Amino acid sequence: WDQAYDLSGWENDWLSSLYSGEGIQLDDDWYMVNVKSENGHLIIEINFDHFEGNISLELYYDSQSPLASSNTTNENYAFVDFELQKSGTYYIHVFGENKGNWYDLKWRTQDEAKDFYDDSYEYNNEPERSYSLWGHERTWLSKIGGELAVQGDEDWYLIDVSAGFLHLKVNVIFNHSAGDIDIEIYEMVNLGEVNPVIENNSRTDNEYINYTLSHPGVYLIQIRGENANNEYDLWWDDLRTLFDEDIYEPNDSYLNATDITANDNYEIGILLEDHLPKMSAEGPENEILSLRTSDGLGLQYDEDWYETYVPEERLNLLITLIYDYAEGVMGLEVYDFEMRKVAENFTEHDGEIINVNLRLNGTYYIRVFGDNTGNVYDLMWATSELPIENIPGYDILILLGSLFGIVSIIAIKWKRNKLKQK
Repeated sequence: WDQAYDLSGWENDWLSSLYSGEGIQLDDDWYMVNVKSENGHLIIEINFDHFEGNISLELYYDSQSPLASSNTTNENYAFVDFELQKSGTYYIHVFGENKGNWYDLKWRTQDEAKDFYDDSYEYNNEPERSYSLWGHERTWLSKIGGELAVQGDEDWYLIDVSAGFLHLKVNVIFNHSAGDIDIEIYEMVNLGEVNPVIENNSRTDNEYINYTLSHPGVYLIQIRGENANNEYDLWWDDLRTLFDEDIYEPNDSYLNATDITANDNYEIGILLEDHLPKMSAEGPENEILSLRTSDGLGLQYDEDWYETYVPEERLNLLITLIYDYAEGVMGLEVYDFEMRKVAENFTEHDGEIINVNLRLNGTYYIRVFGDNTGNVYDLMWATSELPIENIPGYDILILLGSLFGIVSIIAIKWKRNKLKQK
């Protein structure tokens, strides 16, 4: 716990709403929170997919024995509810089967004399405290949290709309006679800054959004109304809008691989901060390249091959393949200039990541393969003069969030519920 990630400034915020995103349970993860209250309750909640591996919680103070533990169940949810006796720094221990299961976590304190929450999705009364629905496409809210939501005040929900999937559908189901409810979609421009996109405010049962957005990104769903404590359920999905063949064809084998080494055709999408490892894609230091910011997204109708040159001074190669598993399975492989496989990743989940330390400089080939369904994908690549090791807390996601930005990391999120609905 001496490397615990500090969540003291984010009470009532899910990890998924923060810049670094959800956690990955590959090993023990520790978080610390500074609690000012000397009474009431400290509540820790965690959401995950139990099918991918169980995750449990423990709460510590300054002793080697846990103050409280979550019960092991077969559910996708666990919590700790601890009655506070003193203020101070508390430590949250997240542990499990080390299978790489994604999880979302939040903490909050609650006064015994007053319950501030009209449903389990509170406190989500403003954009900065939106309840995250990342990875929950085609899943009713009542299935996620176990109960209907209550419109007693404004409710905000955060979603991610992937590149190539710009057709947004949102359904809000309620009984108008119990209190009118309206819906509006906002785009998150910057942290704390949102712009309205489209709304629906009929005077009948239920509200719907069926709209094609102009670009991918982070969007918010605002639920508002008469504040009559009317119950409602919520559902959303982003549908595919890109179907044509991509500009990188023909690149069906390594013999006609598309050269994506940095040049005038591949614009630099992101500049990193000085404190991060020096990353590059055969160009100035601290540069990251992606298909999306260059010539556009790829489409996996057949095998797609790319080649890039790795310089001698930067032998760490980081490649990220971002796609929606529900639209077709995809995998990622890397070969050297003699066509020997040096790395691969095929997890049968959204997104693939390869991080490999190479022995020699030279030309390397990237193979993208899959179900040949025409699935939309983005490819990001960079080299580093430093090997990327395990990172405490969020591990690799912290680095990816810094390198590729929040919108790209959102796109990597598991969309298991969308798959199950299909």
